[in-house]
Amino acid sequence: RMPITSDEETARDAEQVQIDEDAAKRDDDFLDMEALINGEKKGVGGIAKRHILVFMLFWGIFSIYAVRACISVAAAPTGHPMNASGNNTLAGISMYDEFGWSKTEQGMVLGAFFNGYVLSQVLGGILARKFGGRLVLGGAVLLVAFFTALTPFAAHEFY
Repeated sequence: RMPITSDEETARDAEQVQIDEDAAKRDDDFLDMEALINGEKKGVGGIAKRHILVFMLFWGIFSIYAVRACISVAAAPTGHPMNASGNNTLAGISMYDEFGWSKTEQGMVLGAFFNGYVLSQVLGGILARKFGGRLVLGGAVLLVAFFTALTPFAAHEFY
């Protein structure tokens, strides 16, 4: 066996220091999460940060699911069982009726929406792992709101 050189010892020491620092960071993260769960961390107005986080998560997920549910109602024709009232008073004039879509075009619009929805779930998971869930969820809700607001303009301008 060959004797250990000082360069190898230095490399091993540096590696051990890095391992120790990583372990200390994990311990700090665990304690930080424990304080958050126990309500010891206070946010705006003395409200526990966990309550603020739950509030933001609820409304963020609620708004994203509302958009997902509304696209199906808005795309269905007036006499469709989805719009059972027949006069579409809740949904106004459906996109199907307004743009004169065929069944194929309606399927393409809904398919594009739902395929984009599924792909954004995968992309959101990757981004959340890299940047954190709070930032990604907040950004996603803002993007959904922005593009939902642009939908009528885009539909009338480009269709």
